[in-house]
Formats: sequence, structure tokens, C-alpha cells
Amino acid sequence: MVSFANDPEASVLSSAAFMSVDSSSPLQYLLSILMSFRLLSISYFLPDVSLPIHVFLCSISVLVHQLLPSSFQFQLSRIFLSNHRSSSSISRSAITIFFHLNWFNQDAITTVGDTLPHQHQLRGHHQSLKINFGEILPYQRDYIAIELWITALMELDLSPKLAKKVYGDDGGSYYAWCPTELPMLREGNIGAAKLALQKNGFALPRYSDSSKVAYVLQGAGVAGIILPESEEKVIAIKKGDAIALPFGVITWWYNKDDSELEVLFMGDTSKGHKAGQFTDFFLTGANGIFTGFTVDFVKRAWDVDDDTAKALIGNQQGKGIVKLDANVKMPEPKPDHRKGMALNCEEAPLDTDIKNAGNVVLLNTKSLPLVGQVGLGADLVRLEGNAMCSPGFSCDSALQVTYIVKGSGRLQVVGVDGKRVLETIVKPGNLLIVPRFFVVSKIADPDGLSWFSIITTPNPVFTHLAGSIGAWKAISPEVLQAAFKVPAETEKLFRSKRTNDAIFFPPPK
Repeated sequence: MVSFANDPEASVLSSAAFMSVDSSSPLQYLLSILMSFRLLSISYFLPDVSLPIHVFLCSISVLVHQLLPSSFQFQLSRIFLSNHRSSSSISRSAITIFFHLNWFNQDAITTVGDTLPHQHQLRGHHQSLKINFGEILPYQRDYIAIELWITALMELDLSPKLAKKVYGDDGGSYYAWCPTELPMLREGNIGAAKLALQKNGFALPRYSDSSKVAYVLQGAGVAGIILPESEEKVIAIKKGDAIALPFGVITWWYNKDDSELEVLFMGDTSKGHKAGQFTDFFLTGANGIFTGFTVDFVKRAWDVDDDTAKALIGNQQGKGIVKLDANVKMPEPKPDHRKGMALNCEEAPLDTDIKNAGNVVLLNTKSLPLVGQVGLGADLVRLEGNAMCSPGFSCDSALQVTYIVKGSGRLQVVGVDGKRVLETIVKPGNLLIVPRFFVVSKIADPDGLSWFSIITTPNPVFTHLAGSIGAWKAISPEVLQAAFKVPAETEKLFRSKRTNDAIFFPPPK
């Protein structure tokens, strides 16, 4: 069952639809109120309404709708499209409202569907933006056909986005990318967030509902990591460090330096509470687990007296991040604790290094075995000024989530039916997701381009289409000639290029 209670787009859409209806006819006005009550009751008063009640409400709505003239039904369709034809993404709840209004009207659906822009271009994104109407509709008649149409309606928004502040105080701030602004987060079950700590900033102990990879973007500090049934590891962290954080790990973060400490988190939310978002559970603070238990439970569980229990529950009023006094002493990092916990991607041996073009460091089970428990791989790629990264794709159905660390450059993504689905300039702080099997390529600006990516498999495999290891090099000449419909001379010229360059290409001379 779908709840619209936390979806402002859905509530606005439903209000706009019914307030905009021609109320010249008392009957139409009355019926529109009845339908509005049905949607709002499901959205706000009965978010978890049982299936029988939902079927009953839908049945009444259908009977009422069938009494209306077709012009009224089409008017609701036009209202919906006027609100959303130009938007880059449409929430599932808003789409569901539209479908509830029109599900019985196949003519309306067909007519409106035929007028949608980009229908051909977006048709191939079905697998990336699949909506399971079997979970939404009490009646499953033709929902597969409608699902394909809704997929065409939802424009695939791959444009890079910046993180937004979620909470913070003098000690620092926590930022996150929102799935409503970057729909591929939800569709790919990927979460992304950043922690920025000022001097003496302390991120309170917490655990998460998702496995993650942390990457230190700037600064230096100390991290405490407690794996399940294991002792605390206190490690020094600095710019370039990558840390694997499996399920169940408890972490805290502290910055004792003058410069800001900034840590990026990206991970898998498929087992989390919200698709595309991390949910953290704080051990202390105003929103920590101690505040949820009564004093007698805390006394019994930790074998303390009343005053101690009340102090544990109420003394720390900060939420998530606090600023400690300068005289507070925190644990010192231990060098032996760092082994197997972190890998500095800026100092690690290069897995690929192309002169005057670029290099890459891989984070996999070989370089950091703990990523096997996380189920993710990662890499740090650095392109020299005006260099190019070969067009390529993940050939093991993995998603690639990319954060721009430094520099800027051009990026293009090509998807189904050879359609260029994204062409943009990427800059530091941008986050973007490349759908499965889509081909991506980047060209750095004169100042170079660096990015950190996670891949939704611990040992990813990529296919590159250009360069000495490009897939075209493995195809026989006759096949290339037939495929491109070119003479042998053109095929030979094509094959003779990029014989020494792999993955990264230096700037043109």
C-alpha cells in the first residue's frame, strides 16, 4: 500500500486537481468532493488502510467517475500534465493519484500517453525506473501496459546534484542527497551523505541501517570504529582515506585541527528503512536511544542508580554533532588499528597510470578485504588537464555512483536506443549515478578532473569501447565493416587508432 502522507507533491497535485475542476454543476462539485475525500483519507487519515477498505473506496470512486462526462475525466488528465510535463521527475505518489483518477479510462490513458514528450527516448528506461503497480493497485487489470506508459512519463533525471544540509550546529553539519531530487538514488537503492566537522567537532556514536564506504575529502581527524563483537579501533584519518563500514558497525568522528574535516559516505540502502537514504541510530544525544528508555529500564540494563540513569538520559542535549571544549581529551589513534581498516587512495599504488592522461586506484577485496563485507567496490580516478576517459560501461549490471572531488569537465551518458540522456559540466560537490549498462565518458577541463566512485559490487568489471583494450579491437575486421557499413580502408583506419592508449587518452597535440 502506498502512503502519500510524506509526499508534498502528491498532496499539492490532489488539491490542485480538485480545486481546479469546473464546479458549475452541483453534481460535479459534489462528486469531486467525494473523490477528494477518498484520496485525502488514504493519504493522511488512513495511510496504512487495509486492502478491503482500499478496494471499497476505489470501487466507489470508479462508480462515481463513470457518471461523469468524458470531458471532466480528460480535464483531470490535463491538470496532471500541466503540472508535470516540464518537471524532471514525478513522484510515485503523484503518478498513483493520476492513475487512480484514470485507471478505468483506457482512452484517456492512451490519448494522454501518445502526447507525452520524449516518449520514444525514455521508453528504454523501463528497467531503471520500474514501478510495481502490483503493490499499488487493488485491481491489476492492464497494469503492466500502464507501467510501461508511466515509465515513459517519468523523465530519467541523471543531472548531477549537490547535497543539502540535514542538521548541524557549531561543531559541524551533516548533508545528504535527497532521492526526490536525484531519483536514481531510490531506484538504485543507493544512499549518499557528507559529514563536515569544524575544530573540536564531535559526531556522536551511531550505527546505520546501511553498509557504506567512507572517503575523506579534506582535512584530518580521528575515527572510532567498532565492528560487531569486536574492540574499538581508533584510527587517524586524513584526506584520501577510504574506509569500509559494514552492517552493524558503530562509528564516531572527531576533528581536533583548525581546518574542516569532510567525510563522504556512499552505500547500499537495499536493506535500509528508506530506499536511497541512510538512517542513523544515535547511541547518545537528544535523539539517542537512551532518551527512548525509561529510567527504570536504564537502571536495570546498566546496573546504575537513579541519578546516573537520569544523567545518561538527559545530560547530552546535542543532536548528532556537538562541539567539545578544547580541554576535553579524546582517545589517541593507534597505528596498528589502521591496518585492514583504511586505504589512502592518494598514496596507494596505482592500478592504472597513463602518462599525461590519468590514473586510477581501485578499492576492492584485494586492496581492502573489508569491502567484501560491505558488498561495494570503489575507485579514485584522476584525469590530467584536457585528458579524456574512454567511453565504457559496467558489464556486470552494477550501478556506478560518482562524486566529483576536484576540478571540472564535460560528461556525456548514452543509454538505450543510442540516445544521449545526459550532457553536462561536472564540478566539485556534484553527485551523479550512471544506470546499469549505460555508456559514460568524461573530458577534463584544463585544470583536470578527479572523482571518487562506488560500484555496487566489490570487484567490478568494466568494458571500455575505445583504446588499446577497447571492445572494438576484439571484433573481426569483416564484422566491423558490416556493422559500420564502411569500406575496408575506413575499418583499417579505425582499428589503427588508439593502439597504445588504454582507458585514458592524453589531450590532442
